[in-house]
Amino acid sequence: MKKFTLLFKKGLEKVISSFKDIGAKKLILMFLAFVLLLTITLSFFKKSSIDTYFDTSTLSYNYTNESLSTAFNTPLYTYVKQTYDNRNLIESDIEQTILTGDMISTNRINESDIEYGQIVSDYIDQTNLTQDVFLLDDTHSVSFINTSSVSGLYYFALDYYELEESISNTQISIKINGETPFYESQTLVLPSRWELTTTEFTLDRYYNEIQPSSDKIKNWTHHKINDYRGMHPGLFAFELEENDVIEIEYVNGQLLIGQFYYVLEDDIPTYDAYLATHGNAEVINDDITIAARDMEWRNDASIRLRSEYDPSNLYYDTQFLRLNVIFGDSWQNSGQDVTYRVDVETSGYYYLTFKYRQYMIKDMPVFRKIKVDGEVPFEQLESYPFPYTVSFLNRTLTDENGENLKIYLEAGSHELTLEAVNYPYRQTIETIQYVMNEIQSLALNIKRYTSGGTDRYRDWDIETYFPTASADILDWANLLNATYQELLAITDNDQPSEIGNLNVAATRLTNIANDINKLPSLMVQFSDGDSSVNQMLGNMMQRLMRSNLELERTIFHGENAIAKPYANVFVRFWEGTKRLVLSFINNPYSASSRKD
Repeated sequence: MKKFTLLFKKGLEKVISSFKDIGAKKLILMFLAFVLLLTITLSFFKKSSIDTYFDTSTLSYNYTNESLSTAFNTPLYTYVKQTYDNRNLIESDIEQTILTGDMISTNRINESDIEYGQIVSDYIDQTNLTQDVFLLDDTHSVSFINTSSVSGLYYFALDYYELEESISNTQISIKINGETPFYESQTLVLPSRWELTTTEFTLDRYYNEIQPSSDKIKNWTHHKINDYRGMHPGLFAFELEENDVIEIEYVNGQLLIGQFYYVLEDDIPTYDAYLATHGNAEVINDDITIAARDMEWRNDASIRLRSEYDPSNLYYDTQFLRLNVIFGDSWQNSGQDVTYRVDVETSGYYYLTFKYRQYMIKDMPVFRKIKVDGEVPFEQLESYPFPYTVSFLNRTLTDENGENLKIYLEAGSHELTLEAVNYPYRQTIETIQYVMNEIQSLALNIKRYTSGGTDRYRDWDIETYFPTASADILDWANLLNATYQELLAITDNDQPSEIGNLNVAATRLTNIANDINKLPSLMVQFSDGDSSVNQMLGNMMQRLMRSNLELERTIFHGENAIAKPYANVFVRFWEGTKRLVLSFINNPYSASSRKD
């Protein structure tokens, strides 16, 4: 042992002596060189893409959940859809146009009207039919009688023209025989179209870009009635029988109503069927890059751009702010969509890649419905997942085998639309709403029994007065645990932190159920406190409803490699150095730069 200690001391002395011989300056230079070399080496292994595939169809189309909140004044569409299935109702397969002459309203508008006559004339030209339209406002509704003898499920569409400039969504409700058939039909959103007034971005006094204002584009729009809030895929189904009265009522925003339609449900093909329709077309090795800021239009004026300092971005300046990324906080509500124009020179298949960041829902994805020319090309794109990432990464659309998905584009101009949807989280959100409502109801009943008392040293006989309370709470805990397990199918993380509170809440509920007589003194943990089960679930539900996504560019491409989503270490170092120098010699924010 003494020999080992002696050898260690001698070795340590030699090392110290060597460092002294080298000198402090050289040591610092060697350390900096090592750090630089390590940084450069690690930069070659930096993650640049995320191509993991998740199947979202099972969760999106799962309507077996029977745990639905009864807090709403009308049944949720999920419950109504379940009743359709239980009663074996089938789609009517009726396609029919209800002309305005067959509709009833006391506010009929014709082309001789002083204020709206030109709009009516445009509609006549569009439909090639001489007919009036109707003004829908808070005092006038529009209705008609179903003359079809086929009973079953119908899908609706209508023509409308927005009259107001407001950024608020135009909303209507649809009633059948004087009643709304489900909760969501009370407020059906009719999408707007907003375009930037110019593609030129002006500069402010500090030479930073300013986003142009937006104009609402008003024209006659044909819209199929669906869930604008992105919870239910496909179109809403309405049960109709002969002589039923369909009524359209105003909720928000004046508009003109034209023809009404019975339409068929959108039939989204499988990927194999989609490929079969385009034969043996080749993958084209062209690059079509579209900057996120080059929006053709969007359906919500609040969707806006922000600046991201990154030399790899398409729009970038060393010193000044350039608007180059869609701000995620402005594009987080289901139903919001952005459309881009895609100019294609050669017909064929293309791969599709997005440079994006999704930092809101940790370890879990958000979803976008991807449409080409207004249609979803195939099933996988109805709710394509974008996983969590704190830095910008490339996401190339792939299938379950890791193969790039091919999208066929004819030569010419096309539209690419990205719509925020929440289909895979619908059942989770509805389950949380149910559990929260049940917790609140039980808590109120117990407070009536105890007169609000929470004394931990007082004994309460909860089991006698609420004999099912313990079993009910255990059922809620099991429901939360089952929901957690279902969500694991759309993440590659074994313990995703964003939904971890489902397990925490389930554990706490189980503990409360096992000692139910202590519940009055545990209300802070159960329903009332900031860290209660109710608050925990409510916070998580709100986050799951936020489909926050930031986008920098979209690329249609072939087999050729695409650019990495970040600049290399040398470019970043050079840009950082330039920015530092410019901050001293050309700083627009300094007092000396002011022009009085």
